[in-house]
Amino acid sequence: MAILLAAEVARRISGTEFPAFMEQAVFRPLEMKHSALGLGRFPLAATMRCQAENAAPESGAGDPTAREWDWNSPYWRRLGAPWGGVHASALDLARFLRRVPSS
Repeated sequence: MAILLAAEVARRISGTEFPAFMEQAVFRPLEMKHSALGLGRFPLAATMRCQAENAAPESGAGDPTAREWDWNSPYWRRLGAPWGGVHASALDLARFLRRVPSS
């Protein structure tokens, strides 16, 4: 719940929806050119699948309709949930991790 609250606080203070806020406050300053919260400007086909077929019971365990609603479905991939909906290239992830302060 804390990340949802933080996203809402950022939205209210900035006056910008959270995906756009992430683009302006995180991705651009770090020169992360292949990252977005949700799909952003990227087509679904340009991303890697985030769950292997039949990897979890909620995927439908082999049900042919599972592709319509599992973590790889267009709905979840476009959602860009603040709790883990960022799509990023390996290089962009490295750029982000280089900037994270170590404790």
